[in-house]
This record gives sequence, structure tokens and C-alpha cells, in this order.
Amino acid sequence: VGVFGTVLSYWETLVGTLLLLGVATELGLTLAGILMVLLTLGTVLQQNAETVAHNLLFAFLVAALLWMSEHNRYSVDGLRRARNRARALREPSSRVDS
Repeated sequence: VGVFGTVLSYWETLVGTLLLLGVATELGLTLAGILMVLLTLGTVLQQNAETVAHNLLFAFLVAALLWMSEHNRYSVDGLRRARNRARALREPSSRVDS
């Protein structure tokens, strides 16, 4: 428990920073999901049903955000994706027409 408590604050800071900046959004959401699983498991072991319900609700939210992450246009990841699409449309096709 001591090591998990120590690592938890750094893990939450990393995940929060990734999500707020919109950089590596899918990685941040995946890490958030893993964190929610671990926190929920610990809460289940403590038999705290109210907190488990809140954690599961948040875990479903994280799963929904991860599922819809490809539609995230208003982030650094979304801007990169849009720029790469625009660049691919401008460049001529590399295939040979017969």
C-alpha cells in the first residue's frame, strides 16, 4: 500500500497533464483506465460500496472517452491528425497508374 500511495500522486499528475494538454490522449486515457481499475479493486477490498459506484461511473466515462478519442479535434493530437490528413491530400499519390 505504501508504494502504491507514493506512485499514485505521480501517476495522477502524469495522466492529468496528458489529458489537459491533449498530448497522447489515448495513452492518458488508457493509463487513467488502469488507474481506475486498481483504485476500484482496492475500494472493493475495503467494502466501500458508495466509492465503488463512483469509481465505476468514472471508469465508464474514461472508457467512453477512449472509444471516442479518434473524434477529438480540439487537442494537440487532433491538430496533428488534421495536419497529417491535409498533407496526405496535397501530396501526389505514390502509386503507379497503369
